[in-house]
Amino acid sequence: MTNGFSRRRKHHADANEQTDSFGVLPHQIRGHLSTFKNTIIQGEAYEQCTACSHAIINAYRTDGVDFIINACNDTSLLEAKSGLQAMKESMEKMMNDFDDISDDEFGDDDDAILL
Repeated sequence: MTNGFSRRRKHHADANEQTDSFGVLPHQIRGHLSTFKNTIIQGEAYEQCTACSHAIINAYRTDGVDFIINACNDTSLLEAKSGLQAMKESMEKMMNDFDDISDDEFGDDDDAILL
């Protein structure tokens, strides 16, 4: 967090942007026990991000510390506020709808063409 605040562009800074004090601030660090190495991962922001989406940032600006306390007390709050929960539900509905499609709608296996 200190690294993020020490950047000129704060939380808008690119993951590879270096600071004089702290160096690069990766989005994620994944450790691999089999090789004892770390992988630094940079990702792109997306609309349902539970950390940097506009909905989350606006909720924090509006409610401040109360938003953080509520997020700590309610594990579903971030997903609900960011829209991630709605996205998961729509994906689940699509998967259920796909499962409901019968094999008849795709034709017989005898009609398949091997390439």
